[in-house]
Amino acid sequence: MVIEDAAADDAVDDVTATDGRVIGRRAIQTRRRILDTTAALLKEHGALDLKVTDVAREVGASPATFYQYFADVEDAILALATDLVV
Repeated sequence: MVIEDAAADDAVDDVTATDGRVIGRRAIQTRRRILDTTAALLKEHGALDLKVTDVAREVGASPATFYQYFADVEDAILALATDLVV
C-alpha cells in the first residue's frame, strides 16, 4: 500500500505490523521499500532462492526490520500478490 496524499491517511489504519500494531507513515514507507525490493529480487533470483537476509541487505535494514512487517519471504510475496489484485 502506498500513501500518496493526505486523502489517503484513512488507509493507514489498514496496515499493521506482525504484532498487530497499526503502523505510521514512516513505517508504511519502510514496508513499501521492503515490498519493492522483494519484487525486484524476485525478478532477479526467483522465489526459491530469495532469503530474508537478501531483502534486508538490499533495503539497508536488518532482518529484524523485515520481520516487523512480514513473517517470512512468502508472506511478503503474498502481500505483493494482494497488492496486484486490489
